[in-house]
This record gives sequence, structure tokens and C-alpha cells, in this order.
Amino acid sequence: MHVVATVDGTTMKLYKDGVLTDTTADGQEPASLKRTQHWIGRSAWSNDGYLDGTVAHLRFWHGLALDADQVAQLYAERIDPTPVPTALP
Repeated sequence: MHVVATVDGTTMKLYKDGVLTDTTADGQEPASLKRTQHWIGRSAWSNDGYLDGTVAHLRFWHGLALDADQVAQLYAERIDPTPVPTALP
């Protein structure tokens, strides 16, 4: 799954596999500040608060939010993961 989240002012957008799936401007955007730690995959809804999965690649941009065409281009140029090897019988 390829996920891109953008924040531009108070507008947040979420793209999944290159397609816009959600837009919100509810005032809950992350504060723009210098952080000593980023909590990626952290969830207030899971039992222990952490993602049960794997993040293969992570990229941050600072400046202008990517637009829909740029997100679609990132998805089109993604690196397909190598399949997980299967055990021999």
C-alpha cells in the first residue's frame, strides 16, 4: 500500500495508491515545529499504541505540499517490493 499524507495550512489530504481518499480542514493538523522524535505508525486506538506492521520506505518533505499529480507520479514510479520468499516443503 502506498500512502501519502499532505498538510497545507489547515487542509490535510490523504492519498492511497496515488488516489485522493480523504480531505479535511477540521483544525486538527499537526503543529509546525521542530521535533526531536517522530511517532510514525503510532495509534491511540490500538492496545499498545503502536503499528502492527512494517513501514518499508518513509520520506518527509518540508515546504510546499505535493499536489495530486505529484502524488500520482510518486505512486507510478514506486519501487515494487521483492516478494517474500516461501519456505521449501
